[in-house]
Amino acid sequence: MKQIQIGEAQKDLVQFLLLAQEEDVILIYEGKPVGYLVGFADEDDWIDYLMLNNPQFQT
Repeated sequence: MKQIQIGEAQKDLVQFLLLAQEEDVILIYEGKPVGYLVGFADEDDWIDYLMLNNPQFQT
């Protein structure tokens, strides 16, 4: 798991999204965790995420 300051992520978001494909990335602001980057390794991961989190796919 990698923890980064929000300011660092703002400078190069793409780098940290690519990193999130391989490991957890926690965003830190003023010393506290405030977010979590989720990377999708492939399109199947994206579809799985949609199926679980999009109300249109829930019955």
